[in-house]
Amino acid sequence: MLNSKNNVYDSAYTVSVAEYEENALQHISTLADIAWQRVLLHVGNTGQEVVEAFERDKNLIGVIIIGQADDQLLGMISRKRFMELYSKPFRKELYTKKPLTLLIENDFDDPLCLNEADKVDNAVRTALARTTDLIYEPIVVRDEQGFFKLIDTHVLLLELARAHERQSMELHESLSRVRQLNAQLEESQERIMESLDYAKVIQESILPRNELFDRLFSEWFVLYHPRDIVGGDMYWLREIKELVLLAVIDCTGHGVPGAFMTMTVNSVLNHIVDRICHDDPSYILAEMHRILQETLRLRCEQDSIVDAGLDIALCCIDTRQQTLTYSGAGLSLFLFEDDNVSEIKGGRSGIGYRGRLDHRYLNHTRTTRPGVVIYAATDGFLDENGGTNGFGFGRKRFGHMVAQHAQRPLESQRKHFEQTLAEWRGERDQRDDITLVGFRL
Repeated sequence: MLNSKNNVYDSAYTVSVAEYEENALQHISTLADIAWQRVLLHVGNTGQEVVEAFERDKNLIGVIIIGQADDQLLGMISRKRFMELYSKPFRKELYTKKPLTLLIENDFDDPLCLNEADKVDNAVRTALARTTDLIYEPIVVRDEQGFFKLIDTHVLLLELARAHERQSMELHESLSRVRQLNAQLEESQERIMESLDYAKVIQESILPRNELFDRLFSEWFVLYHPRDIVGGDMYWLREIKELVLLAVIDCTGHGVPGAFMTMTVNSVLNHIVDRICHDDPSYILAEMHRILQETLRLRCEQDSIVDAGLDIALCCIDTRQQTLTYSGAGLSLFLFEDDNVSEIKGGRSGIGYRGRLDHRYLNHTRTTRPGVVIYAATDGFLDENGGTNGFGFGRKRFGHMVAQHAQRPLESQRKHFEQTLAEWRGERDQRDDITLVGFRL
């Protein structure tokens, strides 16, 4: 709609955060799918209208300049370039009064103009082929009706990275491709890594502190290696009266999606033990299954675009009765006692996941004895590829490793386990998030 006061067209389309995240989950192939802005100025205006447009919308990346009579594309004024010129001494008055026809002729290069039917990857290659001073300038896009709109090059690059990630089986392969982009992407890569490092700090804030482990166990260790800085593995520890509850959890996904799942699961688990049940592991797992299905809308298949869940090993240690009760979903518990390693397998049905009905999980209770060492690991350790043929590490090899080192102090065991796994992996990349928790009763 034309604003008669300053000939600025209001933005014809805006994207909310929720809509943007939803669209990011779909395959984006052309420029028609990318979030855009549209603010137009007739060439007969002056720089004052440009200043007013940027002041009204702090997120506006630029304005499109069109002909007075025929609405043909004549140029584009980006916020970044205009503000660089506008901020120089003695330039404000000059640029507010300067006609736009002179401004675009003397101070701005012809914009890159593409069609909305162009492929995203081709558009990125074309954008990056510009000179260094123009590489991050907005792109003018012509839609099917012949109207013009602006796309932020940074948004375009982000959408391309997301598309690559969705097509890749592993996040680190996408990151490897991003690292191979030319030097013009280094600044963007640094910002991404800074965000991931900060996300790592946030994720690690939900993990139990070492002081709590020191107080509850005579010896303990944690081997915790997310594959992509942040990930879908977590470990959890609570003390409630005479009970000690410890969980090792493997959530759906790696990287940022997996990390978001751990935050959700941590909240759900704390809610259950604080408000519903804290002394029955099988019931806790059943409640987790129910709440996650409702929280993620997994009970109704048509309401959810994801299929998320988790595997878990949950122990409840009664220090007064000297018993250990274990319930698991997808993960096992390993015990070393009397010079033997035994495995208590968890149920095959995971927690959450779309279409799965309510499930009853089983408790396994044992009398505890001093000196027994207990281990819980996510499948990232047991399935890590390595050796001559690239097979998974496996339960049998894990049991032999535990038996070989179980008499050592647990911190020494951690170092030997890490070394053993690294030697097994060799030059291969880490396949999955890895978590292993061990403690001595």
